[in-house]
Amino acid sequence: MEKYILVNYHTVYCESTITPRKLTWKRKANNAIRQYHMEQFTVRVTGNPEFARFRVVHFHIMAARIWNAAKTPHETTEASAAVRVLVTTLGQTLGHICIHCGLIVSDSDIHAV
Repeated sequence: MEKYILVNYHTVYCESTITPRKLTWKRKANNAIRQYHMEQFTVRVTGNPEFARFRVVHFHIMAARIWNAAKTPHETTEASAAVRVLVTTLGQTLGHICIHCGLIVSDSDIHAV
């Protein structure tokens, strides 16, 4: 609880003898954990020179849309499975790199002619 700065909330609840609802406490804990990890990630990205290219492409750090759209863990699992089905390319060949020009082609022998 100290790591995520939740001790203060716990102390206030214990002293006031008012017990919050489970969902209220869970929301506060989730927000504190999310904020802690976002701060750690931001410090790592901004302070490390290896992330220079990442900062050029991603101006703002945010969760992927799939995680924002899903409200429950079950919806997250379903959305993740749906994305996997949509992007799976079974039976499709990606092609080959032509040894002459370096382009990706489906048949390098015909392309060379």
